[in-house]
Amino acid sequence: MVKSEITLPGGAKVSVEGTPQEVEEVVRRLSGAPASHHVRPKGSAPRRRSAQPGTVSGYVVELKEDGVFKQARGLSEVRAALTQEGHVVPLTTLSGVMLNLVKQRHLRRVKEKGVWKYTNR
Repeated sequence: MVKSEITLPGGAKVSVEGTPQEVEEVVRRLSGAPASHHVRPKGSAPRRRSAQPGTVSGYVVELKEDGVFKQARGLSEVRAALTQEGHVVPLTTLSGVMLNLVKQRHLRRVKEKGVWKYTNR
């Protein structure tokens, strides 16, 4: 248990006792400081941000849900699948979107014969 005495701007004194996190929260609230940044525990996976529907990344996630990435696919194959769905996307745009989806852990990428391929395995 941690004890802390806080003097407020008006001169009032507040005595706080609790765990370090509880005392920190009370001090933060009384001082009006913004909440501290949440730190993810070691070993836990980051939370995936969901791809917005109606965006290129959303279209690629839909392909993933349809099973397109059960086998590793190259950019041109992904582009062809998007075109079949009626979404015309330049390769220069698609490469950045795919990399972001890998960073967000929606997909993985592997290098096969010098070419990056994307999969959900």
